[in-house]
Amino acid sequence: MQERLDFHSASPGGFKAMPGLQQHAGDCGLEQSLMELVKMRASQTNGCAYGLDMHGKDARKHFSEKELVDLAMCIIAINGCNRLAIPFRSPVGDHQPAGKKEST
Repeated sequence: MQERLDFHSASPGGFKAMPGLQQHAGDCGLEQSLMELVKMRASQTNGCAYGLDMHGKDARKHFSEKELVDLAMCIIAINGCNRLAIPFRSPVGDHQPAGKKEST
């Protein structure tokens, strides 16, 4: 695939600012495995094959084969619930989380 635009060269100042944000995200205290899953999901949502390839490979380092299958089953379960709730217009706003975590 041919690159359409070299965004590194087009806006070096903007691209130079990105590592600071990435550093903050890396230092925020979230588990690295969770961060990789979030990055992978964001790449899926954004349709970014480059990011999906990179973050998918990085995420696999954090999980066993069983955990990867269990994560896939979790996705299948929520997709099934969503596919029922959307067309049948389940009421929104009634859910109450059990045991909410205290923020520090």
